[in-house]
Amino acid sequence: MARLRDAGQAADEIKGLLDELKNELTDGKADFEKLVQLADNISEQADSLAEMFGSMNEVLMGRLGSSSASSRSSSGDGQSSGNRSRSRQKSGSRS
Repeated sequence: MARLRDAGQAADEIKGLLDELKNELTDGKADFEKLVQLADNISEQADSLAEMFGSMNEVLMGRLGSSSASSRSSSGDGQSSGNRSRSRQKSGSRS
C-alpha cells in the first residue's frame, strides 16, 4: 500500500513538471510538442496520485468497517438496546 510519504513524493514530481510547464509558457518560445508532453506527464502523475489516495481510502475504510463490525459483535447488538432506551424515554415523557 502507498503511504502518505509516497504521495508527497508524487506531489513533488507534479510540482516539478508544473514548474517546467510554466517556464515553457513564460519563455516565449512555446514549443507545443513539449507543452503537450508536459501536460500529459502532469496528467499521468495526477492520476497516479489519485489512485494512491483511492487505495489508501479503501484500506482505511475497510479497517474501520471491520473494526466497527467486531466491536458490534463483541458488545452484542447495540442498536436494539439503544432503540429500547429511546422508546422508554419517549413513553416516559408522554406520561
